[in-house]
Parts: sequence; C-alpha cells; structure tokens
Amino acid sequence: MKLRTLIGFLAAVAWLTPPGAPAQVVDGIAAIVGTNIITFAEIREMVLPVERDLRRAYEGKELQDKLKAAALDGLNRLVERQLIIQEFNAKEYKIPESAIEEQLRDVIRKDFGGDKNLLIKTLSAQGMTMSRYREELRNKIIVQAMTHKEVSGEIIISPAKIEKYYREHQDNFKVGDRLKLRMLVVKKASDGEDNAARRKLIEEIHAKLQAGEDFGKLAQAHSEGSNNKEQQGDWGWIERDTLRKELSDAAFALKPGQHSGIIETDDGFYLLRVEEFKAAHVRPLSEVRNDVERKLQGEERQRRQQAWIDKLKAKAFIRIY
Repeated sequence: MKLRTLIGFLAAVAWLTPPGAPAQVVDGIAAIVGTNIITFAEIREMVLPVERDLRRAYEGKELQDKLKAAALDGLNRLVERQLIIQEFNAKEYKIPESAIEEQLRDVIRKDFGGDKNLLIKTLSAQGMTMSRYREELRNKIIVQAMTHKEVSGEIIISPAKIEKYYREHQDNFKVGDRLKLRMLVVKKASDGEDNAARRKLIEEIHAKLQAGEDFGKLAQAHSEGSNNKEQQGDWGWIERDTLRKELSDAAFALKPGQHSGIIETDDGFYLLRVEEFKAAHVRPLSEVRNDVERKLQGEERQRRQQAWIDKLKAKAFIRIY
C-alpha cells in the first residue's frame, strides 16, 4: 500500500521545535511494517547527521520545512529497509556468521584503530549493546546483498538510447570559451608596507618577457601564486568564470602566444600568458559517450530500485501513525 499523508507523524516528531524552544525527547511508534515497528527514536538516529547540517545552514520556517522533509525521508528509508529484510527472511536466505565477523573486524580496523574495547565503550556511551550492533551489521549486509541481487545486475544501454539522449540534451554538453593559461603573481605587502620594490620587481620581469625570456621559467623563479614552482605558473584550461573579472577579461583578450601587460589589483601584480584557446562548442558524442552511458545506467538502476520497492510495498502491511 502507498504511504498516506503523514500529518500525524510530522506533528509527533518531537525534535522539530521552533527556534529557541527547548528540544524534547520522546519516543513512540512511528510506523508498523508487517510485524515490525519503527520508532521515532530510530528516525531521529537516522536523521541526526542531516539535522546538524540543516541547523547550521537554515533557520526559522525554512529550517522546520527542511527538518520535516528529512524526517519523512528517514522514515521512508527505514520502511524500505524493513521491507527488504522481511523479503530476505521470507525467502529463507541466510547470511553466514563469518560475513558479519568480517564486517565487524573491518569496522574495528578502520574506525577504531583495531581496538575492539574502544568500539565497545563507544557503543555503551550510545546506549547500544554489541548484540544490537551485530544485528545492525547483519541488516546492512542483507540490504546490500538484496539490492545487488534485485537492482545491480548487468545493465546494457543500446547505442540508439545513448544517441537519443545526446541529441535531446545538447545543453548539457556545451563548453564555453576556454584557454590554457599561465600566471605570474607578485603579491603586495599585507601590512601596509610600501610596495615600490614589488612594483619594480614586476616591471623587471615584464621587461624580461618583452625581451623574449621564457614565461614559465620566470614564473617558477618569481611567482608567489599557488601554481608557481613545478607547474611554472600553469593554470591549465580555464573558463571565463574561473578568475576574477579583471583577470579574466585581460586573459580572454589575449591570443595564443601573447602575454599581458602588468595588471594591478588590490592584492598584487599579475602577468598572464595564453598558451592555447578553444572557442565555445558542444562536446562531440565520441567524447561524452561513456558519461552518457553511465548516467543512463544510473537512471535504469533507480527505476529498477523503485519498481522493486513498489512491489514489496504492494504486498506488505504498512501503517503510518
């Protein structure tokens, strides 16, 4: 059955409090899936990492709306997880204990420096037993295995579909004007010191460029930018919005092989050299075919996932409180 409108559920989500109001911690049944229940505490545990980010980024009504959407998403994911686990159990599949042990050892090694006691102490601080944690690992393995079996099989996208997508989404493959750029930077003093010596240095460097010395070697010797040493001032291929406007305008006014005059900004003195230029164009299919194929495979994977979950929902008892 479909999940009905969750007005009652949202009203009962205790952590969705107005700004400044004290948070309340209550628990109760949020949903029943078959013979299993989903509690508000489980939803909060799933949503907590997202909630922290949302509270940093939003406030007021916008924050409350985002939290409600996150809670709904968390509930739906928990419902889907229960449906998958119940399907696994109904088909009498088995997960060998060795797989759970291997997963546990992996967690201890990667997240706890190989210290099992540290894991136990962490779980205890979170109010979780090792037995429950092992069950969580088992459920994670089940969901991954079942999803792989039902969704992640071989997906072949025909050349005709790839070509059709490419024709219908030309804007996705447009590339603006680009140029291959080198940059030499002499920064201004940040403490109010007179910059006459720095201006003199950039003028001397510019004179050397005018006399035919190599831009890359001069950048390697003198530039204080982030791409100055091994890269010899090389910024690679950039588009118009890569640099601040005064530098971008100067760079795109140059032709390949040309270098700019001295460009002074609030923070320094710049010299630019354009190595190559490519005009705006649509990337050819031969260049983006693999990207298009991966995108279509991802879309097909999502379609299979949704069809599978819808099938599981259709034969399950689901009640949202």
